[in-house]
Amino acid sequence: MDLLLHRRLPPLLLAVLVAASHGVPSSGDDGGYDASLCVWEPYTCGNVIIRYPFYSRPGALLGNTSSYCGYPGLEIQCEDGKAFLELESGNYTVSSIDYDNLTVQLVDPEVVDGRSCPWTDHNVTFRSFEWFYYPNTTVDLLFFLNCNFLSSDLTRPSNSSSTACKFDGGGQQPWLGMSFVFLEQDVPFRETNWWRYCSVVIEVPVLRFGLPLDPQNDRTWKDGGYSSSLRDGFQLALNQSQKLPACDQCELSKGRCGYNQTGGFMACLCSGGRVSAANNCTAEPSGKPLYKLLCCFSKFSGDCWLFCSKFIVPSLFSISINRSPFLSMI
Repeated sequence: MDLLLHRRLPPLLLAVLVAASHGVPSSGDDGGYDASLCVWEPYTCGNVIIRYPFYSRPGALLGNTSSYCGYPGLEIQCEDGKAFLELESGNYTVSSIDYDNLTVQLVDPEVVDGRSCPWTDHNVTFRSFEWFYYPNTTVDLLFFLNCNFLSSDLTRPSNSSSTACKFDGGGQQPWLGMSFVFLEQDVPFRETNWWRYCSVVIEVPVLRFGLPLDPQNDRTWKDGGYSSSLRDGFQLALNQSQKLPACDQCELSKGRCGYNQTGGFMACLCSGGRVSAANNCTAEPSGKPLYKLLCCFSKFSGDCWLFCSKFIVPSLFSISINRSPFLSMI
């Protein structure tokens, strides 16, 4: 900023300007951290672009190990050009991330092994502190495997509604009982709990838009055609209502939110390895805003007052410089 005056500014006024533009250092800052914990610049893993609020690794933060710079549960591991997201139930391949809607599309590696009738031996589960939920783009597909109905009086799905797929449960020989594949909304005769007679019941999320119009009556889909739905994966969305106001404030100031291993907000992480005690990265360590100081001088009642953006320097600093007019400011 250049102040062009008819006369040189007095030393006292120059000192005031310098002090006001730099702020006053304070011990209120929480110190530093390893800035590499945060994803400051997007990077690519395979075909997936990774950026905040996802993060690449945990680390120590303010004395807490296994902390991270990003939202709970969004650690991305990049291995051999493939991005993986770890849930409680295992690692899932990331096929895409929608940053506008904060959704991530995942595929279970168990279903991409080339089998004509793939299935998984586990449900999809989250940790209690993770912010995930299923958006309305995702529905549940249920596998009822190796069902042996001992009573003819039990109201249950008909034999014709079973799948022709043979599942082995990980053993050498396929199961001999009947197996069924239903969308959650199409499971019949719920009141009889007929699935008690099945060896395994697995619930797997799939994308709604990849389903046939009438999967319940689509024989091809039941007999292995469902595999395309499994291999397309499913979506998870992030419940941002769990984000604290402190994190919102931090992000508005171009900072990143730091959390501990149980999902608790810890600090506002600024570029360059600085931690903001005020949850504001546009503030000095004392918490005072770093505004670009725009000042002007005005001839008024014989005194020249100094006006600055966001505040007016107290009249203690008003001085007379022989009514020299203010000519220009940059």
